[in-house]
Amino acid sequence: MKNKRKTLFDRNLAIIKKKILQKKVYKYREITGILNSLKENSQISQATTSQSFFTQLQENLSLKTHIVVSDKINQERYSLSDITAYDFVDSLVKNTFFSMTTALNLQGLSDFKGDFIFYSQELKERKRVSIKLTQSLIDNAYKKKYSYTHSTAKYGEHYIVFLTPKFSDQTEVIAYKNLKISSIHRSLVEILINIQYFKDFETVIDNFKPLKNNLNVDKVYSVVEKFDLIYPYFQLLGFALSQIGFKNSELDLFKEKISQFNFYTQKNKKNYAYDKFWKIYY
Repeated sequence: MKNKRKTLFDRNLAIIKKKILQKKVYKYREITGILNSLKENSQISQATTSQSFFTQLQENLSLKTHIVVSDKINQERYSLSDITAYDFVDSLVKNTFFSMTTALNLQGLSDFKGDFIFYSQELKERKRVSIKLTQSLIDNAYKKKYSYTHSTAKYGEHYIVFLTPKFSDQTEVIAYKNLKISSIHRSLVEILINIQYFKDFETVIDNFKPLKNNLNVDKVYSVVEKFDLIYPYFQLLGFALSQIGFKNSELDLFKEKISQFNFYTQKNKKNYAYDKFWKIYY
């Protein structure tokens, strides 16, 4: 019995594998792009369809499929090697970065909320809408229920949460091990703005106290400034930094921004204490 004649795919298997290993994670169209490149170089049969190419990759190179399905997130990715949940999430949307506690955890600074993967994509730059802030507007807002993103999904042992913060030109977004992540300074601000995703203000502070020496007051200030928030977050961040362990004498930048209004660490607490210096209910 004659040996089965080797196909172009079989003869160029090593070349095909090398091409696909150039990236960790692929979209379907990117795999199709590799197929077209192989055809151009006469390294695979011109009659090969995308579907048959996928089948050959699965059978000969153990191409893996990674899927997440929810109401708002429905994605499929492919890889030859094993990938982490972070590799998968990093491939989902362009111009995103890992944020909040996920950024801290990736840097080994904490394991806070480790079962969640927060990733963000800033909105496009828009002209700020002018709102006349009043105490009653703040008080009424902090009596309302929190809103949450609907862009969530379960992936393995993780819960993926996709956030869309306002434009800041990705201030204090840094490169870390081939990933884009929020710096510790940005993470602190993000977490306090989105406190609804965490147990409470006190828990956040307890998790940041051991990280005090990693924080730079000026950089935290620059994040709040760049975010250009309507509510008086300067005094909230000043208060938070004082609770983390900074002396008020180290927080002059924030002291200068204390507004005429009282503000809150979080919504709907049964009983608030009040800090007169920072004008914060906590």
